Amino acid sequence: MSVFTYVFLIEMLINYREYKRWKSGHMPAELIPFFVDPEKYRAIAKVSMESSAAVATVTFFKHIIPTIAIGFSLIPKAWEWFEAKTSSSILTSSSAFRVRASVMFIIILGSIYGILILIGAFLAQLLMPNAVDYKKLALGLLWAIRQVIIGNTVYALLYGFLATRYNKNPKKFWRGLLLLVLSLVVLVAFGPAVLIKLIPTLPLSDSLSKKAEALFSRVGFDGIECIRVLDPPVGEPNAAFLGFGPLKSIILFKSLIVMLPENNLMAVLAHELGHWYNNDIPIRIFEFILLAAALCFLTWWIRGKKHLFKSLGFTSDSAPPFVICLFCLGILSNVLIFIFQPLNNMLGWYMEYRADTYATKLGYGKDIIEALLILADSGGKWEAILGDWMFAIFHFDHPTLAMRIRNVVANQ
Repeated sequence: MSVFTYVFLIEMLINYREYKRWKSGHMPAELIPFFVDPEKYRAIAKVSMESSAAVATVTFFKHIIPTIAIGFSLIPKAWEWFEAKTSSSILTSSSAFRVRASVMFIIILGSIYGILILIGAFLAQLLMPNAVDYKKLALGLLWAIRQVIIGNTVYALLYGFLATRYNKNPKKFWRGLLLLVLSLVVLVAFGPAVLIKLIPTLPLSDSLSKKAEALFSRVGFDGIECIRVLDPPVGEPNAAFLGFGPLKSIILFKSLIVMLPENNLMAVLAHELGHWYNNDIPIRIFEFILLAAALCFLTWWIRGKKHLFKSLGFTSDSAPPFVICLFCLGILSNVLIFIFQPLNNMLGWYMEYRADTYATKLGYGKDIIEALLILADSGGKWEAILGDWMFAIFHFDHPTLAMRIRNVVANQ
């Protein structure tokens, strides 16, 4: 309970800093040369102030719901009610029935938990003066609820699989979990890169192809065929680097090519080459392996912590079914995410700084700044671009625009 309270208070303080920053209207010194019209910045500040207030409301719901659930022992009470409705005693029923019942319990309770948070976000948006498109908001809420239910179903089935393995043979369970984690690592490491290679690519213009070939030849990168131009029906203009070795690809969205002049596109390509040069993809894969290992350790650690289940409201001396243990771990994940998310984001910031520095040393410093400003203006998500550094480190895996400009200028 106290841990949730501390995390909640710290997050609300971070959100307040962000809100106060936008309310003050103070522009970071690095951006003054790029905003000739102060009115534009003030308009951005107004929208972003409302957005940060909405994020604070969502944060409130995200923490207050599990706090209430734990404080009033709602999880074990819901489990007891569910047990009474489905069987005289799930705990004395067959292992397979207990797992099926636990899976259904997670789907129902997890979905209610997620939907309550979404409704909080929806209400927060309705209170914002700029949120006038109620139809779009309602459709967005319905879509998000659908995703929550599907997500909980998938996770519950996975939990059910793990619980079945654990109930049948705990030793085989750990082998099964290790196999599952290794499969996920392989999927994350190679899946997107292989998939991108299978999707047909759109052609580049002749002039851009020649410039890209010259740049690739200059840095020793393999061939123009690594560039994949995609035209997804949704999504903001973007670029990315995927894979390594023979599976490496540089992805450019068609909308990005249409939006940016060629000199800025070359700066974007140089930035993506920075990720290749600095081996960022293997580093990210190694990070995922460490996280998977940490998940395995937490799964092992939580199974015998009876005092933890008592603090969640379970009164029985025996621990609840294993699948409920995993569900409780999911409820506690808000605290874990609060601790590890900034570390993950800081690694992302470090990679972006290094990629920008690489592009700058190739002579694209001015062009990368121009590209960042054009993309920022088109996307409209200024809170992710100009926001407070403390807010950004908890919410965004890229540095703010002011920070990236400062880094580029320092390396020119």
